[in-house]
Amino acid sequence: MDPVWLLLLLPVAATSGWIAAKGIRLSWHNYRGSKPTSDYYRGLNYLLNEQPDKAIEAFMRVLEVDTDTVEMHMALGNLYRRRGELERATRIHQNLVARKDLDNQLRFQALDELAQDYLKAGLFDRAESLLLELAEVDDHQIAALENLRHIYEQEKEWRSAISVVSKLSSFSGESNSDVIAQYWCEMAESALTQGQYWDAGHFAEEALKEDSRLVRATLQLGRIQAMAGRHEKAITIWQSIHQQNPEMLGEAIELIVSSFKFLDDGDGLKKYLVGMAGESSDVRLPLALADLNTCEQGGDPEQALLDWIREHPSIRCLQRVIQLRLERADDKDVRDLNLLDRMIGEVVDRESSYECEECGFTGKNLHWQCPGCQRWNSVRLKRPRSRAQNTFLGNENSQLPGTSASS
Repeated sequence: MDPVWLLLLLPVAATSGWIAAKGIRLSWHNYRGSKPTSDYYRGLNYLLNEQPDKAIEAFMRVLEVDTDTVEMHMALGNLYRRRGELERATRIHQNLVARKDLDNQLRFQALDELAQDYLKAGLFDRAESLLLELAEVDDHQIAALENLRHIYEQEKEWRSAISVVSKLSSFSGESNSDVIAQYWCEMAESALTQGQYWDAGHFAEEALKEDSRLVRATLQLGRIQAMAGRHEKAITIWQSIHQQNPEMLGEAIELIVSSFKFLDDGDGLKKYLVGMAGESSDVRLPLALADLNTCEQGGDPEQALLDWIREHPSIRCLQRVIQLRLERADDKDVRDLNLLDRMIGEVVDRESSYECEECGFTGKNLHWQCPGCQRWNSVRLKRPRSRAQNTFLGNENSQLPGTSASS
């Protein structure tokens, strides 16, 4: 081997760790036909000293001399993209794609890099055309389909997303029916907002064919019935969530209450809430029941909430008890109860109700797709705290202002 190349391998080996960490794919075989230039050595030195900006400039001068260094071009384009200089990255990769002397492997690699440039720039239509070509190439299929999936989700092209995810499932052998079901629900939601109720119902039913436990589709089917004035049917559909996915029943409570009230069926609503309160730990059930009891003559919403708290400690239920106590408190207790209400209210306002099981994202509202990690079906209602974690809330002897030991 030429002694010059033995010397050359030393800085290459030293810089390989840096290159690997940056995700750059470099190949030096293109230099075997010529001696390395001073700019080349200078570029290596900059890499060793963690000066990528100057390294890029030096290597670009090398490339101007030796235009056969294809992989070096791609690596530099990759560096530009990482630095946010998308115009430079795109120009480099476009020039590579336009070359007639590239073999297929390098051309597809250049197409992939150019597609990444377009994705980073938000030029989804341009990225899509390249990714569709790459999706037909064995070594690039899965990555291209994943990127197409991202594009179609961003652009809300749900039918295309279904097609892509179906292909991904055929390659991996894993079922993505829960994700496809969500795509059908997205189409149902869009149809609902446009008043296209028949289409919305069809899409929601398709979702349930993919994932029979998807509560979102059941909620949509019930809403369609309620919008058509068929509240009894809507209630029946929503009530089925208890068998479909008991943990999600709370998502339907407000809708169920609304339809029962529309039917002026307070007795039916109370019977339902009392029955479900004994089978679910969702705090929305006792709160709805407390509101109903408040409206009834002789109702005792406070006692119902206290009974619930003893079994399922809840800061929201405690706040509601305090608010009920305020309605009939003596003047001497009003100040203390108002202070408690404000303090607990601040805690409730800061408390998140939902959490993503994948990335830990928390929020007050249910997201079918996590805003943090973009995973579907990963956000869940946070589990109630245990009694051991809520000694005060679960203590039967704990007293609030305006409460006697016998009350």
